[in-house]
Amino acid sequence: MLKKIFATIMVLSSLALTGCTMANLPKVEKYPDLTKTEELIVKGQSDIRDVRELFGAPTVKGRTLNEDHLVIGYAIMNEQDYGDSFGTRLLDALTLKNNDCWGHTYTQKNVYFKFDNNDKVEEIQYRGYVWIRAGGSWNSSYFQALTEEEFKRAEPLNVDQIIQSFSSKNISDESIEKFELTYNSNELTMLYYLCCKGANKVFEHQVKFIDEKVPAESYDGTKSSLLFDKVEFNYK
Repeated sequence: MLKKIFATIMVLSSLALTGCTMANLPKVEKYPDLTKTEELIVKGQSDIRDVRELFGAPTVKGRTLNEDHLVIGYAIMNEQDYGDSFGTRLLDALTLKNNDCWGHTYTQKNVYFKFDNNDKVEEIQYRGYVWIRAGGSWNSSYFQALTEEEFKRAEPLNVDQIIQSFSSKNISDESIEKFELTYNSNELTMLYYLCCKGANKVFEHQVKFIDEKVPAESYDGTKSSLLFDKVEFNYK
């Protein structure tokens, strides 16, 4: 039985993120164990080129507030469309009603790299989210952070797993939150938002993001097969 936590959804303030800056959005059908990144990227030795050969151009770029160190992040996502049945089921689970709804689910896993003063990788962090878009006339998305076990799963969460995942968590920070998209926004806004949110979570709100698209380079993704079975790089 679904828990009563759905009756109390943490609501985020509406954010006017209409012009999010994204350079690269890697898409996968199934995920590798992204924590194995540390077997390929060596702290203190690897530089940004090594990272980009594996992951492509960054999704987001920023600098730490206290040290002014470069931080880059990647939102690696999988999208699935489950149509009317899923949308109705999940909205009902959230104790919301909508006569015209569909369901898109997104499993988003973020990988972050912080560089030292010598432009070498100093720190690698991870943060993942599962989220859905409510359909019809709604511009609302509901999301929660992935557990460590969910983050390491190869397969994106399916309908039943998402509903079970939502129902098994208590209300807490990033348990179930609502994000209001502005009228002209789309899923890119949400992907960008959660990539930035995850970075501020793992780096304790010490990252300022730069509104700057990182241009593609010829070497981007040339070594991606070392980690991914199949990955599609999309420049937005």
